Amino acid sequence: MFVYRDKRVYFEKKRMFAMIFLFVLLSICAASLFYTPQKTKEYVHTDDIVATINKTNIKEVYNKKYNVDFLVIDLNSVEEITPHLVIKFCESGYKSYYDVWTYENDDYTKPSDIVSAITYSGSGYAVIDLKTVESVTALGIPNNIYEIVDCVEVHENKPVFSYKNGSFRVVNFVIFEILLLLCSVVFFIIDSKEKYLDNALSYAKKHVTRRNMVIVVAIIAVLAVIAYSLVILSLLIKGKNIGNIIFKFDRLIFSRFVLAFGGLASFVWIITMRNEFERKAAKIFFVLVMIIGTTMILVCPFGRTMWDVDSHYNWALTASTLGIKNQTETDLLITSANMKSWVTKSFDENVERIQMLNDSYGDILDSSRGEISIAHVPAGIGIALGRMFHLPFYFVFLMGEYVNLLVYSSLCAIAINRLKSGKFILTAIALFPTNIFLACCYSYDYWVNGFLFVGVAYFVYELQNTDKNVSMKNEIIMCFSLMLACVPKQIYLPVLILPFLMPWKKIGSKVKYYTTAISSVLLLGIMLIVRSLSEINTTGDVRGGNGINPIEQVHFILNNIPTFISTLLRFMRAVLSFSYIRDAVARYANLGENRTFGSIILFMVIALAFIDKKECDSLVGNWKIKAFAISNMILVTALISTAFYLVFTPVGSSDINGVQPRYFITLLYPLAAVIGCGKRGFTSNRNYLGWVVFGIETVAVFIGMKQCMLL
Repeated sequence: MFVYRDKRVYFEKKRMFAMIFLFVLLSICAASLFYTPQKTKEYVHTDDIVATINKTNIKEVYNKKYNVDFLVIDLNSVEEITPHLVIKFCESGYKSYYDVWTYENDDYTKPSDIVSAITYSGSGYAVIDLKTVESVTALGIPNNIYEIVDCVEVHENKPVFSYKNGSFRVVNFVIFEILLLLCSVVFFIIDSKEKYLDNALSYAKKHVTRRNMVIVVAIIAVLAVIAYSLVILSLLIKGKNIGNIIFKFDRLIFSRFVLAFGGLASFVWIITMRNEFERKAAKIFFVLVMIIGTTMILVCPFGRTMWDVDSHYNWALTASTLGIKNQTETDLLITSANMKSWVTKSFDENVERIQMLNDSYGDILDSSRGEISIAHVPAGIGIALGRMFHLPFYFVFLMGEYVNLLVYSSLCAIAINRLKSGKFILTAIALFPTNIFLACCYSYDYWVNGFLFVGVAYFVYELQNTDKNVSMKNEIIMCFSLMLACVPKQIYLPVLILPFLMPWKKIGSKVKYYTTAISSVLLLGIMLIVRSLSEINTTGDVRGGNGINPIEQVHFILNNIPTFISTLLRFMRAVLSFSYIRDAVARYANLGENRTFGSIILFMVIALAFIDKKECDSLVGNWKIKAFAISNMILVTALISTAFYLVFTPVGSSDINGVQPRYFITLLYPLAAVIGCGKRGFTSNRNYLGWVVFGIETVAVFIGMKQCMLL
């Protein structure tokens, strides 16, 4: 009795300490979101104007080299020219960073250099970073700002700036802390029944021992020595002179070392867990993805490696201060997709670029309000924490990516752990090299995929749990996970139909169940309508090229319905083919892809859809659910295609532009989870399936990193 009481007191104390630790950790995260450590740099306009270049003296010139129209300012026509030039706007510009080309002669097709023009927030002026006017005959500014330019001022002296110290939004932080305290109390009460913390503490007490820690450190040390030896050996085989670099551990050595160490660590982890592939699939997946993801983040060259990284980093940066987007010069280079933030061709150039961006990560040059994207909040927290501890920009950038990886791996592990059968189907799809790469970059795809996996897994679990009704907790998790998955990409809204296919005999309180399901559908439906109307009334996506006009495209569709349907069906037949979806499996965005492994992995998923089944999957094989999975794939494909035809394709085109294969990864799991049910599953040792899934995908992703990421 006394032993039991002592044990209970021990866990109560530990549980209280755990709650305090979590509260402090979340408070630090909150503090970083409300704290701005950098100073704000603002331009102060002065009256020392010696000349004014009016719009009538600015001519339009086509630059053949870059296929861009530029506005050219002839500096030879200005008598009192100085390097202190300022663009004066008659209204706010569409962005805060502009490229300005310099010319040394009258050949405007061959610029000599590129400098920046930064619009300081609230000033209405863009200061051109021109060090000298010696040998500079003309300047080229972007053509698309002509309408908002008033003139270009020539000042006698250097620009003057004022500075404001960083700030801490105390009131907002206090309000957040009060809400956090209330949430902590509610969680503590719930945990008293559910025992989440007790289970976690018991697991930690059993496994996190001094002996285990010594073993782990020893294994890491041995693997590090082996990895470093392999790197040096590989350089020797290639004929490299390693005398000067063997102890330097520069970026060249570091990237190869991390890749080798990550591969060895993944191999050791798989070997260690070889007899637990199905029973502990979620644990194996989580650790493996964290190893692979960490390797990928550190090995991947810095730059525009990811699709639309400028937009996604922009949203993450806005989320890092909860709606107030503070941008340094480095941030402006990335959010404006400037060439200085692109991927370089060599390790040395990449190191120089990272150093340049670190040096530019100083004062805040532009501050504005923006919308918060929920899918970018995790990355925003990573950015905020790195910024609060005054880390160099490169590490701040990586922290945002790492938090995304942590969220994705956690969501997938929760989904895999929930399933009674079909764990390897979900594991195989969640381990797609493309999915891991998306989770290691600034994007919202990791959020969509992770929450959709959770929602579908909970739905499948309830069908597998044939002798029990749907619990209220599982129902809420299922419906709202699917809803959260659709928030960033509302085009996947049809997946919310899935909870309505739950057999009636498994629903206890039908009123509560359908109220929850309908609420999530209505909320997403309203958001989709608002978003669709806002996009139709814009000029479309400028990346699609010329001729983009959503309103005119709608008129074309309504007046040519048979033609549009023919175009849509022809395009859908192409994108739903094996070869098209194959390209989404092992692709690393702008860095390249491995189609061979893409084909192997996709064939593996097709096979798993039929053999990774058990007797508990009898309800999962319901013909209604299978029909929905197929219809969902077709319907969402049609919606995606139509959306891109409206906002990304020239009016009246016979093709559809901009639809990427990765958009269909999200649709694979709902289909693969149910399509093979009703067949006899794999009856031999199911750990063989684990060897196939974990082995093939791990090899694929490391070969992909070597081929596509090592410069």
